[in-house]
Amino acid sequence: MPERAELETAVQQILEAWNPSSFLVDLSWNASRRELRLLVDTDAGIRLHECTALHYRLRDELTARGLLDDDCSLEVSSPGVGKPLRHVRQYPQNVGRSLEIELHDGSRLNARLLAFANQTLTVQPLQPSSEKAGLAASGATLELPLERIKRTLVIPSFN
Repeated sequence: MPERAELETAVQQILEAWNPSSFLVDLSWNASRRELRLLVDTDAGIRLHECTALHYRLRDELTARGLLDDDCSLEVSSPGVGKPLRHVRQYPQNVGRSLEIELHDGSRLNARLLAFANQTLTVQPLQPSSEKAGLAASGATLELPLERIKRTLVIPSFN
Protein backbone atom coordinates (compact mmCIF):
# COMPACT_ATOMS: atom_id res chain seq x y z
CA MET A 1 0.00 0.00 0.00
CA PRO A 2 1.38 3.42 -0.90
CA GLU A 3 1.74 6.13 1.72
CA ARG A 4 -0.30 9.32 1.42
CA ALA A 5 2.83 11.45 0.90
CA GLU A 6 4.02 9.17 -1.93
CA LEU A 7 0.61 9.41 -3.64
CA GLU A 8 0.51 13.19 -3.21
CA THR A 9 3.95 13.65 -4.76
CA ALA A 10 3.08 11.43 -7.73
CA VAL A 11 -0.29 13.14 -8.29
CA GLN A 12 1.34 16.58 -8.22
CA GLN A 13 3.95 15.47 -10.77
CA ILE A 14 1.26 14.06 -13.08
CA LEU A 15 -0.87 17.21 -12.73
CA GLU A 16 2.11 19.45 -13.57
CA ALA A 17 2.88 17.40 -16.69
CA TRP A 18 -0.80 17.37 -17.74
CA ASN A 19 -1.36 21.10 -17.35
CA PRO A 20 1.11 23.45 -15.62
CA SER A 21 -1.78 25.59 -14.34
CA SER A 22 -3.40 22.61 -12.56
CA PHE A 23 -3.01 21.93 -8.86
CA LEU A 24 -4.10 19.50 -6.18
CA VAL A 25 -6.63 20.96 -3.75
CA ASP A 26 -7.10 17.87 -1.58
CA LEU A 27 -6.18 14.19 -1.54
CA SER A 28 -7.98 11.58 0.53
CA TRP A 29 -6.55 8.05 0.64
CA ASN A 30 -8.44 5.31 2.47
CA ALA A 31 -6.09 2.32 2.42
CA SER A 32 -8.54 -0.10 4.01
CA ARG A 33 -11.23 0.66 1.40
CA ARG A 34 -8.59 1.12 -1.34
CA GLU A 35 -10.12 4.47 -2.28
CA LEU A 36 -8.28 7.53 -3.63
CA ARG A 37 -10.26 10.77 -3.89
CA LEU A 38 -8.76 13.85 -5.47
CA LEU A 39 -10.00 17.42 -5.67
CA VAL A 40 -8.19 19.21 -8.49
CA ASP A 41 -8.42 22.63 -10.06
CA THR A 42 -6.65 24.89 -12.54
CA ASP A 43 -5.94 28.60 -12.34
CA ALA A 44 -8.85 29.16 -14.76
CA GLY A 45 -11.17 26.59 -13.14
CA ILE A 46 -11.63 23.00 -14.26
CA ARG A 47 -14.43 21.53 -16.35
CA LEU A 48 -16.07 18.11 -16.18
CA HIS A 49 -14.46 16.82 -19.39
CA GLU A 50 -11.04 17.81 -18.01
CA CYS A 51 -11.71 15.87 -14.78
CA THR A 52 -12.68 12.86 -16.89
CA ALA A 53 -9.54 13.03 -19.04
CA LEU A 54 -7.40 13.56 -15.96
CA HIS A 55 -9.02 10.55 -14.25
CA TYR A 56 -7.87 8.24 -17.06
CA ARG A 57 -4.38 9.75 -17.14
CA LEU A 58 -3.97 9.49 -13.36
CA ARG A 59 -5.28 5.91 -13.30
CA ASP A 60 -2.85 4.86 -16.06
CA GLU A 61 0.20 6.62 -14.61
CA LEU A 62 -0.41 5.71 -10.96
CA THR A 63 -0.95 2.08 -11.98
CA ALA A 64 2.23 2.13 -14.09
CA ARG A 65 4.15 3.46 -11.07
CA GLY A 66 2.74 0.66 -8.91
CA LEU A 67 0.80 3.06 -6.68
CA LEU A 68 -2.70 1.89 -7.66
CA ASP A 69 -4.00 -1.58 -8.36
CA ASP A 70 -6.86 -2.40 -10.71
CA ASP A 71 -9.15 -2.97 -7.73
CA CYS A 72 -8.55 0.52 -6.29
CA SER A 73 -11.23 3.17 -6.64
CA LEU A 74 -10.16 6.55 -8.06
CA GLU A 75 -12.36 9.63 -7.95
CA VAL A 76 -11.27 12.91 -9.55
CA SER A 77 -13.46 15.98 -9.17
CA SER A 78 -13.43 19.74 -8.88
CA PRO A 79 -13.84 21.40 -5.47
CA GLY A 80 -17.39 22.39 -6.38
CA VAL A 81 -19.86 24.86 -4.94
CA GLY A 82 -20.12 24.92 -1.18
CA LYS A 83 -16.62 23.61 -0.51
CA PRO A 84 -14.20 25.86 1.40
CA LEU A 85 -11.29 27.38 -0.51
CA ARG A 86 -8.29 25.29 0.54
CA HIS A 87 -5.52 26.35 -1.79
CA VAL A 88 -4.03 29.80 -2.25
CA ARG A 89 -4.41 29.43 -6.04
CA GLN A 90 -8.21 29.26 -5.70
CA TYR A 91 -8.50 32.90 -4.59
CA PRO A 92 -7.58 34.71 -7.86
CA GLN A 93 -10.23 32.79 -9.84
CA ASN A 94 -12.86 34.03 -7.37
CA VAL A 95 -12.11 37.76 -7.64
CA GLY A 96 -15.43 39.56 -8.07
CA ARG A 97 -17.40 36.92 -6.19
CA SER A 98 -19.02 37.15 -2.78
CA LEU A 99 -17.38 35.20 0.03
CA GLU A 100 -18.33 34.07 3.50
CA ILE A 101 -15.19 34.50 5.59
CA GLU A 102 -14.61 33.13 9.07
CA LEU A 103 -11.63 34.52 10.97
CA HIS A 104 -9.58 32.73 13.61
CA ASP A 105 -11.00 35.06 16.30
CA GLY A 106 -14.48 33.64 15.58
CA SER A 107 -15.86 36.65 13.72
CA ARG A 108 -17.49 36.25 10.32
CA LEU A 109 -18.25 38.49 7.42
CA ASN A 110 -19.69 38.34 3.94
CA ALA A 111 -17.65 40.35 1.48
CA ARG A 112 -16.91 40.76 -2.22
CA LEU A 113 -13.36 39.73 -3.15
CA LEU A 114 -11.85 42.70 -4.99
CA ALA A 115 -8.26 41.46 -5.31
CA PHE A 116 -5.80 38.85 -4.07
CA ALA A 117 -2.06 39.50 -3.90
CA ASN A 118 0.82 38.73 -1.54
CA GLN A 119 -1.25 36.28 0.52
CA THR A 120 -3.78 39.04 1.26
CA LEU A 121 -7.45 39.39 0.29
CA THR A 122 -8.77 42.84 -0.51
CA VAL A 123 -12.49 42.69 0.20
CA GLN A 124 -15.51 44.95 0.44
CA PRO A 125 -17.81 43.88 3.30
CA LEU A 126 -21.43 43.37 2.24
CA GLN A 127 -22.90 44.10 5.69
CA PRO A 128 -21.73 45.78 8.90
CA SER A 129 -18.97 43.66 10.41
CA SER A 130 -17.92 42.66 13.89
CA GLU A 131 -16.30 45.47 15.87
CA LYS A 132 -14.39 42.78 17.79
CA ALA A 133 -12.48 41.81 14.66
CA GLY A 134 -11.61 45.40 13.84
CA LEU A 135 -13.35 45.15 10.50
CA ALA A 136 -14.59 48.02 8.38
CA ALA A 137 -18.22 49.00 7.91
CA SER A 138 -20.19 47.95 4.86
CA GLY A 139 -18.85 49.54 1.67
CA ALA A 140 -15.31 50.15 2.96
CA THR A 141 -12.31 48.25 1.61
CA LEU A 142 -10.55 45.86 3.94
CA GLU A 143 -7.32 43.88 3.64
CA LEU A 144 -7.22 40.44 5.25
CA PRO A 145 -3.99 38.42 5.35
CA LEU A 146 -4.57 34.69 4.86
CA GLU A 147 -3.16 33.94 8.31
CA ARG A 148 -6.20 35.67 9.88
CA ILE A 149 -8.63 33.49 7.92
CA LYS A 150 -9.89 30.19 9.25
CA ARG A 151 -12.32 29.34 6.43
CA THR A 152 -13.57 30.88 3.20
CA LEU A 153 -16.65 29.83 1.21
CA VAL A 154 -17.80 31.24 -2.12
CA ILE A 155 -21.42 32.38 -1.91
CA PRO A 156 -23.20 31.04 -5.02
CA SER A 157 -24.78 33.65 -7.28
CA PHE A 158 -27.53 32.71 -9.69
CA ASN A 159 -27.70 35.99 -11.63
